[in-house]
Amino acid sequence: MNNAVKVVVGLSPGIKNILEKESGNHSIDGFTTDDIEQMMAITLHHTDDSKFISFEPNTEFTFVTDGNHNVLGKIPKPIPERMWFIQEEQTQNAEEFVIMALLPTEY
Repeated sequence: MNNAVKVVVGLSPGIKNILEKESGNHSIDGFTTDDIEQMMAITLHHTDDSKFISFEPNTEFTFVTDGNHNVLGKIPKPIPERMWFIQEEQTQNAEEFVIMALLPTEY
């Protein structure tokens, strides 16, 4: 039996732009695709709690909320700006998650 779940991720132009800008930042704290992967894992972990996950930057870490200011956790690293990860309505294929990562200004 195959229990694999397919995850399709869309990155908005704004998030792609942040990644491109940060790729030139060779500091240890630069925002990378590894951070996006961590945010995706957190989003999938909370899929039963909310289809909308907001990552709220702070000076020392990032709050993870359900978009209604209910804190679900935090990441021990600040992100450049607020980002939303929204799970699209599932199609008939319940083994596939489609998630769009975008900036609030792109909604």
